[in-house]
Amino acid sequence: ECFQDPDWENTSSYLLYKALLHSAGDFLSCSQVNAKKKRLEPIIEYLDENYSKDISLGDVADFANVSKTHLCRLFKDAYKIRPFEYMTQIRIKKAKEMMQMYPKMLTSEISDFVGFKSHSYFTMLFKKSENMTPSEFRNMF
Repeated sequence: ECFQDPDWENTSSYLLYKALLHSAGDFLSCSQVNAKKKRLEPIIEYLDENYSKDISLGDVADFANVSKTHLCRLFKDAYKIRPFEYMTQIRIKKAKEMMQMYPKMLTSEISDFVGFKSHSYFTMLFKKSENMTPSEFRNMF
């Protein structure tokens, strides 16, 4: 049927070219995100190593030698979250690991150890992240 179209070669060529451009755009977009993530690697390592400390956005921006606004933009572009949302994810993950490793340790001690100043704030964020309280999580084991 397409061979009956006198312009089928041009149409096919156009569609193929359009598909290639679309694929190239996806590739470029993916490599741009990868470049942004690569740029953030030292910052990610810094956050991974210092999750239990009381660090501010300014501390992280100073470490990265960028402004706080630029740091937030970099994170948003690469990970679709803000730097301290990433930090919260690390802290929740570490708290879950500790609850499993140290079943007798108080949840309030764990929340302090992983860097939360307030046990109630930790509980609220944990529930938001995991759809259960720390106690409910702990009771699973």
